[in-house]
Amino acid sequence: MARAKAGPASARDDVRETGATDAVSAAARVRELEAQLDKNDVTIELEPQARDWVAVRGYDKKMGARPMARVIQEHIKRPLAEELLFGKLAEGGHVRVEVAADGETLELTVEPLKRELEDLRGKGSAQRELAGHKSEE
Repeated sequence: MARAKAGPASARDDVRETGATDAVSAAARVRELEAQLDKNDVTIELEPQARDWVAVRGYDKKMGARPMARVIQEHIKRPLAEELLFGKLAEGGHVRVEVAADGETLELTVEPLKRELEDLRGKGSAQRELAGHKSEE
């Protein structure tokens, strides 16, 4: 059975066709992911089209919304895993999820937490203060 492409224009129609409960299921799964990421000081933002994309691909007429977890795992969690462990999100940050221009994939934009720069500035200020006290002695 062929599925219609879930580009930005058709995704909303597909979500309406699959039912509001599936969109709610997608939102619930995303909230679970938000809670998991919060432990790592990471926030996530799904654009409305990305939520629709997940809802459409996470729904199957025979299985309902059960495939949703697999879709989120493959298209969001797996790409984030390396960034969380070794990349830009190792110290926290923000992730924005959008539907890519091709309409077939999701695009994740990762913004590391700015705290690193603030910490460096703070250390530099403390070192300058310490150096100032030494020169006064």
